[in-house]
Amino acid sequence: MTETLTEKKITTPTGYKHKCTNCMACYNICPSGAIEMIEDIDGFVYPSIVEDKCTHCGLCSKKCPALNLEQTKEISQRLETPLAYGGYINNEEIREKSSSGGVFSILSKYILDKGGCICGARFTKGGICEHVIVDNWNDLAPLRGSKYVQSNINNCFKEIKKLLEMDKYVLFTGTPCQVAGLYSVLGKDYEKLITVDLLCHGLPSQKLFREYLNEITDGREEEITEIKFRAKPEGWRKFYFEVLGKEFSITDPASSDTYFQSFCNNLTLRKSCTDCRYSSLPRKGDFTIGDFWGVARCDKDLDDNKGTSVILINSQKASEILGQLKQEFIKLKKISLNEAKLDNNWAFSNAPMHPHRPYFMKQYASGNYTSISKLINESLSKQDGIALLNFGDSKINYGCVLTALALQQKIRNCGYEPLNIRFYDNKSLNDINNLEDFQKEHMEFCAPCTTKNALANLNKHFQTFIVGSDTIWHDFKQPFDFNFYKFNFVNFSKNICAFAASFLLNKLEYTQAKKQEAKRLLKRFSHISVREKSGVKICKENFDIIATQVLDPVFFLNAQEWLNYAENGKQKEYSQDSCKIKYIINWGNLHESINDYINNIKNIKQLYFGETYAYVIANYAKIVGAFGVPIEEWIYSFSKCDMVYTDSFHGMCFSIIFNKPFILFGSSGKAFTRHESLMSLLGIPDRKANSIDDIKRLENEPIDWNSVNQKL
Repeated sequence: MTETLTEKKITTPTGYKHKCTNCMACYNICPSGAIEMIEDIDGFVYPSIVEDKCTHCGLCSKKCPALNLEQTKEISQRLETPLAYGGYINNEEIREKSSSGGVFSILSKYILDKGGCICGARFTKGGICEHVIVDNWNDLAPLRGSKYVQSNINNCFKEIKKLLEMDKYVLFTGTPCQVAGLYSVLGKDYEKLITVDLLCHGLPSQKLFREYLNEITDGREEEITEIKFRAKPEGWRKFYFEVLGKEFSITDPASSDTYFQSFCNNLTLRKSCTDCRYSSLPRKGDFTIGDFWGVARCDKDLDDNKGTSVILINSQKASEILGQLKQEFIKLKKISLNEAKLDNNWAFSNAPMHPHRPYFMKQYASGNYTSISKLINESLSKQDGIALLNFGDSKINYGCVLTALALQQKIRNCGYEPLNIRFYDNKSLNDINNLEDFQKEHMEFCAPCTTKNALANLNKHFQTFIVGSDTIWHDFKQPFDFNFYKFNFVNFSKNICAFAASFLLNKLEYTQAKKQEAKRLLKRFSHISVREKSGVKICKENFDIIATQVLDPVFFLNAQEWLNYAENGKQKEYSQDSCKIKYIINWGNLHESINDYINNIKNIKQLYFGETYAYVIANYAKIVGAFGVPIEEWIYSFSKCDMVYTDSFHGMCFSIIFNKPFILFGSSGKAFTRHESLMSLLGIPDRKANSIDDIKRLENEPIDWNSVNQKL
């Protein structure tokens, strides 16, 4: 039986759906036909493993470009800094029918003249977009022009391999992820293979596009004879979206077309497109082609408003071919890479997700709308969203991530689609504790707001701003603006509140100036709740604010709900023997005898290793390598153990969620107020150990979980 998303979830070879680009490499490489392509509730297609057919050969994972990013680099050598050109071909008729300068057509002619084949995307009946292989000039026309929808590769990769083994020339054109998929299936480069990747902005689903065609043609999408995303009746820049049928013609400026606006604003793109792994250098194809949108700003001689291509030469093979084809161009000039990127930046970096994409996808999946056009317009114009600010994008702290996830999920359960604010781009930071994939799979983030203006622009999309939870009001003396976490960038007209905020310490340690500014900002909040009892006192004594104490958001989810997040193959299997876990992140604070005692416990499983957390914080930029288990395994470990040894606040929280006895370590310093406050609130006797005798005593002292669960 094929497991579908509606039954449980799609079982992709990547393990994580957010990584899958639908390049279909796994579909083409599977020797037993055990991969089926399934449309999920959002309309996007994913591979799913048919267990009855699967022989567990592992080829789908081994050949997945998303899992093996270096694979295509090894197969096809590419220039780190490609040569760049701008130009357009000398055939005006073909150029008119092309999206920009017509480069695809002259490359195709070059291959066809050698008796080769062309593989590219075309529209078939009903507006279905698919890749096909053609071997003559007359069949090339449907492959020209842009298609702003994801195409179906079908069996093209397998067919291309057969053609190459027959010593045929082949030209393949597609998105960078599709080119990577082709090389993964081939396993090597071929002298007679020419690949062209496109300057891609990202792709919506075929399901959405078909539904849009159905709407604008009044249900006559099967009668469509031609679709042009980039018709040029008024020139290259003011292009039109054109849908032609036997008895109808629909032509709208792209600037006002609903589908185009959803595409350009990144509202309807596949999730992997908003975190594209291929929008960078070196490129995947021999050639990269696209629109030279910045041509008027750097070389007006190349611009006649009929379409100019930007061409990147990524290999020696491409350089030699372009040298043979120069006579096919009216204009062809070498340009700098920076000139090629002008007004094309989105093609060289991730397309930032629209803030209301989660809302759109939720409504679309539910079918709770009367018109796809109305839903798009409503989503693009929404201003009543909810933005969360916390440490949810951390790459080193499990608790930060899980706290943010739980709060987001709680608000989702109330019918909203909140987004997490990220006010810096953390791409360059090392994923020390294996958290990044989990975040991308289960959490939604705004595009990085790296400037104050970008933060201020959030006011356009969100009406409610919530800060919390975790130690967001402790002064860590970081270089960024300390008052971001008090929403100094949010308009006074917005609804601002704090949930389970923490000062970390039992006493405020702000300078007088910071205290005054904090008081001014916090007075704007409609409601403030804090995580520790000491926080209530701090708010009253320092800011004259009445705050309420609440639990950390991780308690919003029960044990089974947390386990649901762990069940994707990333957790480790346990033996039948009982097991204890050690999650101590500042082991350097423990007496050597206590460390020795814990490490010598039979069947103890270590969740965090390497340097102390304090060292990691201080030397984050220098550290390479993982210090912790995958977060799914981290959660799963709490569910399966019978004792937890920890110095972590969230280590204690998850012990409580899974009703596991725990022993706490660490100095009785100010930061320990978090642990003490929670134990007091739930009526748990002090579980802190300062000696081996304390450990032995606590190992034999049970916790009254019935009483704790009743309080929870």
